[in-house]
Amino acid sequence: MVLALLPFAGQQAQAAVGDIGTEDAPYVEATNPTVSKPQSKVWFQDGAWYAAMLKTGTPSSTGRANADFYIYKLTGGTWVPTATLLDNRGTTKLDVVVSGNNLYVASHKFIGTATGVAETTDSNKTKITKFTYDAGTKTYTKVVGFPKNMNDYEMESLTIDVDSTGAIWSSWAMANKVYWQRSTDGGNTWSAPAALTDAQATTSSDDVASLVAFGTQVGIMWSDQAVGHDGFWFATTAAGSGPVTWAAAEAAYTGIGVGDDHVNLKALNGDVYAAVKTRMDSGSKPLIEVMHRSSTGNWTRTTAYVGSTNTTRPVLELDATHQTAQLFVTGPEVAGGKGENGGAIYRKTAPLSTLAFGAGLGEKVMSRPGTGRINDTSGSKAPITDATGVTVIAADQVTLHYWHFSQGLTLTAPSAPNGVTVQAGAGKVMLKWGAATAGSAAIDHYRVTATPALPTIPDFPASATGTFQTITAPNDVSRVFHVQAVAAGTTGPAADSEPVTPGAYVPFLSTDTFTEQQAKDFLGRSATAAEKSSVHSSLVGGGKTAPDVIMGSLFYGANSVARPDGTGPQARISRLYFAYFLRSPDRSGYDYWLGQLTGGKSLERISKEFALSSEFVRTYGPLSNSDFVNLVYGNLFGRAPDAGGKTFWVNKLDGGFPRGTMMTQFSEGSEYRNKSLRKVQTVIVYRHMLQRLPTAAQLTTELAKASINVEISDILGSAEYKGRIIP
Repeated sequence: MVLALLPFAGQQAQAAVGDIGTEDAPYVEATNPTVSKPQSKVWFQDGAWYAAMLKTGTPSSTGRANADFYIYKLTGGTWVPTATLLDNRGTTKLDVVVSGNNLYVASHKFIGTATGVAETTDSNKTKITKFTYDAGTKTYTKVVGFPKNMNDYEMESLTIDVDSTGAIWSSWAMANKVYWQRSTDGGNTWSAPAALTDAQATTSSDDVASLVAFGTQVGIMWSDQAVGHDGFWFATTAAGSGPVTWAAAEAAYTGIGVGDDHVNLKALNGDVYAAVKTRMDSGSKPLIEVMHRSSTGNWTRTTAYVGSTNTTRPVLELDATHQTAQLFVTGPEVAGGKGENGGAIYRKTAPLSTLAFGAGLGEKVMSRPGTGRINDTSGSKAPITDATGVTVIAADQVTLHYWHFSQGLTLTAPSAPNGVTVQAGAGKVMLKWGAATAGSAAIDHYRVTATPALPTIPDFPASATGTFQTITAPNDVSRVFHVQAVAAGTTGPAADSEPVTPGAYVPFLSTDTFTEQQAKDFLGRSATAAEKSSVHSSLVGGGKTAPDVIMGSLFYGANSVARPDGTGPQARISRLYFAYFLRSPDRSGYDYWLGQLTGGKSLERISKEFALSSEFVRTYGPLSNSDFVNLVYGNLFGRAPDAGGKTFWVNKLDGGFPRGTMMTQFSEGSEYRNKSLRKVQTVIVYRHMLQRLPTAAQLTTELAKASINVEISDILGSAEYKGRIIP
């Protein structure tokens, strides 16, 4: 029979509002004609897509409506039936493979729990039909003598493939075993069905096997839900017509709850890829896995969907041009639904190098919002390319209509990352960027470059968003950094950082931004040009560090802060708090009394008010002059007064000398200024750099550090400080 395009039989369905993908013609069949999961019913030849589909609208060759499988051709976005009959048994399940100009179509009766009992009725047996393609007329012709009987059995799923020598192989699961056959004469004759003899090749009644030719080998993968070897197993043998010896079974993926009757195998460049579904259908457990077998026989796998997604029936298409994997699954059409009942078809794309598909359901490619029950995707065995694009079919099990999705492979690049934040360090920069929006494929990694250029910067994984990444860069050279998302070989536009100059002023972008922030924090104003110049000279080539500059005369040592000799107003108020209450100031009290001091009230008057305060009375109770002298010596020096000193001061107080004045003479003396220096430094640094005062525990921690410079370095590198100064 010769393929020719016929007038369309039956009406193409009208698209409903919100449809994604294309609803095609109706069919009449007891079960979806696009099953089963391991099989392929779509192929590409000579510039066009073809599919094995039930013909609609006219009686079949046996007089039954809609019961014949024909070759359909995708023409102008519509599946058009041809005159080429594939199988007049409308309830069979078909698997097709193209080898050069030969098309092989295997068809079998479907039974979910194959018993292995031989069928005596010819119409129930598994058959293969061979067609040849004429590129001149663009027609398929059935080869004389076909179809041929392959075996006498019914099964859940049988797959075929053609190896590197032209031999045709088949495999299926039946009666708790894994079977195979081979034809070395183009499908005319077949070896007797034989079971794998490996101890692991025992299956449950609800398992499947699938076959793939790759390189110079042939492989069979089977699911196994039996206790003791739960999972997915793989066995190989050499291609060709020689004696068949299957290698020991490889445990591709095993474990409790792993095995299920969902296997879809593909091959590319000698490697094998498998999309499988487990029985772990809840939470974050791996539900759909994509596995890779390298040419050296090493298996790796990644999770494409977790249990909570309620997805099922994975089908894998390998893009040889862009070296990506497109994964199609059935998922819920509405929230809370289950893909196993039909719903929408989703797609994710990942580089073959990582098979990182990303989270979520992915992109809807076939959907009828709210009511769709689309299921059982079927694609092609052969890899897809830029020349072919991708085409898959599915079926709505309620409306009994075919659906399809077809798209070119010209990839849409990802977007630019969502903003770049940069910090400078000594000999390094720290970059943080927001995630880019994926285009046609999931984002594989992020690429960082710099202007002026740096030696090669390693790529960062797709997960490297929202946290700072460190890049080595020489000090004192201003650079702009560019971050781009890369997906399946396509690179998106760059998001650029602000100019940044690494140096001894972590985490600032330059000496100017460092100086501006310190002037704002310590002096309450913008930095002058002279201050910026002075700081730049100190940090770039001047041998000074950021803590050195902060503790110098411009900021901490400024007259309005502590002064170089420690007699500035903020140092005096801080010392008074430690002298009276043995604690660091509270923020509101500190700011209030500092305002009083700089507003003209004397330190002695403030000290007197401290001595009369409710906190002082509550803490120490009523004190005699003798008791007060003891308190001053104890609080400030940690010792009792010497007899002569005590007599002197008690007499002074008894004579009317103010207690507040006595306290300030001690707190401002050189002995206590030196003794309390680190505590005062910590209070002032916290107040200005962190905009708060240290707690008692924080003060203890800071005083245990080697120096105030170490303390400042830690603050500069802290998340709290960065969070304050970086938007």
